[in-house]
Amino acid sequence: MSIQPAYVHSLRGRLRIKVAEVKGDLLRAREIEHKLSGFEGIKHLKANPTTGSVLILYDPHQWEQGKIIKTFKELGYLKELCQKQGPDVKPYKSAFAAEAFEGIGQRVMKSLAQTLIESAIQGLVSSLI
Repeated sequence: MSIQPAYVHSLRGRLRIKVAEVKGDLLRAREIEHKLSGFEGIKHLKANPTTGSVLILYDPHQWEQGKIIKTFKELGYLKELCQKQGPDVKPYKSAFAAEAFEGIGQRVMKSLAQTLIESAIQGLVSSLI
């Protein structure tokens, strides 16, 4: 059995987390559903033992993504994984941090593209006037 690092995919009020402990284990999937469904503000939670994915729909006024991930860790899920690199053993970067960094890059690129388009439109309008 190979262990894959966890990933997180998120939108406001919706979070999908890959949980290695759930993959291939129907009892663990139902256990995680039972443990977390009782929290106030969790609207829907479904753990898929086939994919190892857990989908959480939540009230963003009561929960933050970081708080949900912290709760998973406190319950014994999302254990840190290590990857051997050279003579040192280093932990994987957290999936949440990696996605946040990727999101920042996407926002910067979107902002840059928007600025370039606005400048081009202003130049075009100025040349027509």
